[in-house]
Amino acid sequence: MLDLAVHDFLCLTANHQTGVAWVSALKIKALCPADISLRAIQRSLAHQEEISWIKRFRTHGQRGNYPVVIGKYFVTDASLKWKSVNLERTTDWREVQFDPVTDPSFVGEAMCHPPVTEVDADVSPVQEVRSKKGERRKTATTDCHHPAKSVFLKRLKDKIKRESSGETAKEFLNALKAENPNAFEELIESVKATGFKFALNDGIVGADLLIAIGDVFRDQKVSLDSGDLTRGTFCTKIIDACMKAKPKIPYPPAFQDHRDALRKEERAASAAA
Repeated sequence: MLDLAVHDFLCLTANHQTGVAWVSALKIKALCPADISLRAIQRSLAHQEEISWIKRFRTHGQRGNYPVVIGKYFVTDASLKWKSVNLERTTDWREVQFDPVTDPSFVGEAMCHPPVTEVDADVSPVQEVRSKKGERRKTATTDCHHPAKSVFLKRLKDKIKRESSGETAKEFLNALKAENPNAFEELIESVKATGFKFALNDGIVGADLLIAIGDVFRDQKVSLDSGDLTRGTFCTKIIDACMKAKPKIPYPPAFQDHRDALRKEERAASAAA
């Protein structure tokens, strides 16, 4: 059961375009019930690697999170064709190898791959779709344009909304800091990466915006760290995620001005180079 729980956590936090999750036993332990030991999580990760569920890429002597590639993780390419991660051929987490998915029943039903699911009674909206024969059936689908929300952060946001009169970013961050300091630090890091100073008491800056920033940061952290993704493009991806969310997530107009200024500087620097 622990193996399944840890594997689910890896899938929920993985980059939905690559199947790579940045984790460590300590990170997983921070979100586990108190009766689950760090050693048990370490054994679970080792066992999953032994049975080829995952492949870990650790640097000897280095502490902290490291990349974990999830075997048979399903992704879609730009043309919406399905692929699954091939662990055997993957020797570098930066160049994950995939196999095409040819199962007609699988390929025909799904139009997008949700990297996470909401852990609620209504896991995802239920839509009616019509088959070629005209028969109606119900299938659970997730909007593929919605940012990959952290289940833990969403639960905490809902809890704050129930227990307080508001849902400002400041309230959310204070509750997150008390509930899970590690998640708080990660979210603060993601907000700082934008280079924009958000007014946390501003009514337009809510928990959903912070979660969206954290989700984009988690997906793009490798590219940001390597310099492949500029800060201006990072802010653009955040705005895109807010606009594609249903309902749309509001953000301060000054944030878009900040993004525009960054993009202008980056284009000028690129032209000069």
